[in-house]
Amino acid sequence: MLGLFSYMRVATLPLAKKMTKRVSHGSDMDALDGNAIAGRLFEHFGSEMTTVRGRCRHCGTSAPVAELRVYARAPGTVVRCRACGDVVMVLVTIRGSTRVHVEALELR
Repeated sequence: MLGLFSYMRVATLPLAKKMTKRVSHGSDMDALDGNAIAGRLFEHFGSEMTTVRGRCRHCGTSAPVAELRVYARAPGTVVRCRACGDVVMVLVTIRGSTRVHVEALELR
């Protein structure tokens, strides 16, 4: 029995090392560009937002909203910076009303 446990410990070491690596945010194939949320942003802000430039508060990159990465497969829509991959905006629709959280994106 001791041999079995020592084998399992050795077999799980590479998995433990993999878990300490940075988690991927999905492949580029899963991501849409910022144009995918144009309608929802227009409803919320009342104007065209995809041409507005925003600055990521995580890395400082400035780009139009249309160039952000959009992941729409979660209960809400997650928008990430194209440069650093950190979350800059979250959109959630509750009872027909869209809520937009943009704390990590400075809109200009």
